[in-house]
Amino acid sequence: MGRRAAKNAARKGKSDALKTKIYASYGKKLVMAVKAGGPEPDVNRALAVLIREAKAQGVPTDNVQRAIQRGKHIWDGGSRDMWGEKETGASNLVYKLKGRLCNISCIIPF
Repeated sequence: MGRRAAKNAARKGKSDALKTKIYASYGKKLVMAVKAGGPEPDVNRALAVLIREAKAQGVPTDNVQRAIQRGKHIWDGGSRDMWGEKETGASNLVYKLKGRLCNISCIIPF
């Protein structure tokens, strides 16, 4: 590998960083739009506009669909109710808590 390969790698790194910033920006905007108005672009005008803008910027369709799914999961309020146990301090008191599972490590009480 010579100097030419290093220059190509640097150029590619700069363009990849720029793309990543754009993709992440649209991902966050899409999640917020779904949370605000629902996952259907037919009903949610803001979501439809953002999808068109993302396609114009070259954001991959897979990224758009994943962002919509993330927002949809949050919009639904989580997919499962569960009972969880939590130990508190040195006394090892265990109590039952009905709540929603937000991820593997936490329970949001109702």
